[in-house]
Amino acid sequence: MFTSIIFDFDGTLVDSREIFLLVYRRLASKYQLPELTPEKLETLKDLPIVDRFKAMRYPLYRLPRVYREMKKAYREHLPSLQPYPGIKDILAALAGRGYILHILSSNSRENIAQFLKVHQIDFFSGVTSSPGLFGKHRTINQLTRDFRIKKREALYVGDELRDIEACRTAGISILAVTWGYDSPALLSRGNPDFMVDRPEDILELLPPL
Repeated sequence: MFTSIIFDFDGTLVDSREIFLLVYRRLASKYQLPELTPEKLETLKDLPIVDRFKAMRYPLYRLPRVYREMKKAYREHLPSLQPYPGIKDILAALAGRGYILHILSSNSRENIAQFLKVHQIDFFSGVTSSPGLFGKHRTINQLTRDFRIKKREALYVGDELRDIEACRTAGISILAVTWGYDSPALLSRGNPDFMVDRPEDILELLPPL
């Protein structure tokens, strides 16, 4: 039985693709980033994140520095960021059913906290930031230790193949959502424990405690 639900942020709770593209274009000349359009971003959804940059012929060793600056630039666009339709009601329902909710994301804690404050979302017991694009399994392990969460009672909700891989390594269950950054086909390759197409489907999997 699950008692703690850990949510990813970008692509799971919020649709940040427009902000991602705005920030990407802003940094494109500085870091010689290849051109990226909404249409191109859509075609890349079938590829794991590393393969996306390989397909765009962008050196992987540059990614950490670019990603750090993208998180800083992201903050300027937070006022326009919106939760996915229905997500706030889903969170309220889960909290009402007795689940302990957390956020664990590669985005910064400051960005997420500001978003939650603006939208008056106060259902989370904690917000944890993973330091980079990879190694999220280590942050999952740290979160479960810090909050004394039994791994067999934890469920991560995310939208990317790397979320699935991190949960497998960390030893917790994963629910993949299909409305985010990775395609359903790519998510299926990771063999998640659960996969849903609509936010309301989450409630069907998680009855009251």
